[in-house]
Amino acid sequence: MQDCRKDGSFTVEATLIMTLVVACLMICVYGCLYLHDKTVLDSTARLAAQKGRILLTEDQDMKTGQIDWKRFEEKGILWRLLGTDESDAVREFAQQQIQGKLILCKDPSFTVQTGGSSITVSYQAKTGVTGMYPFGSLPTLSEVKGTVKEMVFEEEEFVRLVRALLNDSGKKDAEEKGG
Repeated sequence: MQDCRKDGSFTVEATLIMTLVVACLMICVYGCLYLHDKTVLDSTARLAAQKGRILLTEDQDMKTGQIDWKRFEEKGILWRLLGTDESDAVREFAQQQIQGKLILCKDPSFTVQTGGSSITVSYQAKTGVTGMYPFGSLPTLSEVKGTVKEMVFEEEEFVRLVRALLNDSGKKDAEEKGG
């Protein structure tokens, strides 16, 4: 009879240990999925901020990188100094880039703020995992948040203005020679 009790205690101990092992594995898998989605969101926000900076400073197409010189001429040479708000285009670009890349997060949202010398892209997404954990609730892991900021340097602005002036003067010279 004593042999049966020893076998039963081993089964109970194995059940407790396996429960802990499975719980640890689940936490590791959840952590990996969380880090994956955070990295994807952060890289998408960084890409959107970089493309947005180019859009705001040189008025290039965000996908192809081509400058639309007709639109550039319509805006005038000092268009950037007057301020433009292209935050909707940057937000749409980020939403298009993130589609189908997240595993754990649902409904990511991006907020874009443009200033005279910077563009800031913030992101937020719910992970869909809520509730109580063995050590209490983990509210920080129920959503992913972050902010990326890109600066516009004035040295680059000087080069852009000179390039635009040279382009304008080249067109005027061509018109004078042709006409």
